[in-house]
Amino acid sequence: MSGEVRRSDFWEDEGTIARQSAGPKRRRRHRLALTFYGALTAAAGGHDTPEVPPSLATCEQLPTPEGSAGTTANATEQDSSLTTGRVDLTPNERDAVSVALQVGVEDVDRAVNLVRSDERAAQVMYALLEREDETRRAHALALLEEGEGGGALRLARCGRQSVQLECPDEFGAGGCGHDGNYVPISCSHPLCSDCSRKRIGHAVERYTEAVQSWAQPTFYTLTVPNCSDPAAGKHRVQEAFGKLRRRGFPARGDGWTWNGDGPGGWKAELLGNGQHELARDLERRYVNYSWENATGTHRGRRMPWDELVRGGFYGVDVKQKAADEYNVHLHVLADAAYIPQAALSSAWEDVTGDAPVVDVRRIYGRDGETIESAVAETVAYAVKPPEFDEPEDAAAFASDTKGERMVQPFGTLHGNVPKRPPSLLCERCENTPRWWNYVDVVNDRRETVGMVHGEDGDRPPDE
Repeated sequence: MSGEVRRSDFWEDEGTIARQSAGPKRRRRHRLALTFYGALTAAAGGHDTPEVPPSLATCEQLPTPEGSAGTTANATEQDSSLTTGRVDLTPNERDAVSVALQVGVEDVDRAVNLVRSDERAAQVMYALLEREDETRRAHALALLEEGEGGGALRLARCGRQSVQLECPDEFGAGGCGHDGNYVPISCSHPLCSDCSRKRIGHAVERYTEAVQSWAQPTFYTLTVPNCSDPAAGKHRVQEAFGKLRRRGFPARGDGWTWNGDGPGGWKAELLGNGQHELARDLERRYVNYSWENATGTHRGRRMPWDELVRGGFYGVDVKQKAADEYNVHLHVLADAAYIPQAALSSAWEDVTGDAPVVDVRRIYGRDGETIESAVAETVAYAVKPPEFDEPEDAAAFASDTKGERMVQPFGTLHGNVPKRPPSLLCERCENTPRWWNYVDVVNDRRETVGMVHGEDGDRPPDE
């Protein structure tokens, strides 16, 4: 159509467009359109960049806690060393990048990437600015790089916020109406050393009561060859243990017999432990069991794991041996009648294909070892934060095993471990109401409530 305003016209110079237009209204429409499309073009191509681009050196430095003057000086020195502009950073991002440099990020590009990695990254940086724990800082930053912004924020804020609760005086609640009860918020993240100590104490308390009722508590250590991927090693050793619990053990083999004497004598060990009824039952149902097929009459069949091990729990332990080399193994505490170590080793090698070495020992009679120390050894190694050489490796392992159990009961103990979280006591009336009324969250550590379990549940077991 003659005189129609075409978008292609506005890529030409203004004089040409003016000559193509006729009349004041049409020229005005052309000028407005030119301004509109010109603005779009400038925005797309970045033509509105100032002549002197700003850098991080122009950002206002935020106040830092006492003792961080050296860190601030380093951050300022890094900022001033920039020669290229960061015009695409928003003011909030500039402040967050400046804080990231103060909390230990040594590279500006990495700081920018961290700030932009998650919408909660800025909150993580400001929370870390108040923490002096270098390990916590390194783990939180590594979690951000792993895409775990929520975990990084919880780890950075752990213990620095508190929940305000009201002890209700409503009918049936049993409270007094006091609303000054504060409980610090824990992150419960596997990389948090503070929370791991609490988990160890609670787990030891839960499992010790169950283990004390066992007749023959036995400690196993089951390993697999060192691997380069600790998460894959964890999955492998757990899968192998699941297969082991579904297997049976022959009454005789290389290194053990049913009627033999010494460590390999299965029946003698059972009788020595007072397991007379079990020994007779196993001999009748499995050792002397006869069956026929096309090749003739045969005697004996495998004894299932469930007949020999009633229940227990295991913990996964990961130890770094060298760069990209990890030792992953299970600590198993079980209520076991008796399994010859040679028989257990043979079965473990069968399910893993390359791991014949296992360790078996009774709890009682070993240099004064107690049930509590055995439970602590099983739980503590599994619940403690992974000790990797690099925080990035620890964060990657935590991300790969997110939501997975490191301590797991099995057999008769599965589903029968009492869950006994600490009961909160009101600051004023020192009672535990039937329910608590949530009031608010404060950005401060306040701890005014009492715990019905005392301090034992919040401490690691004695070494």
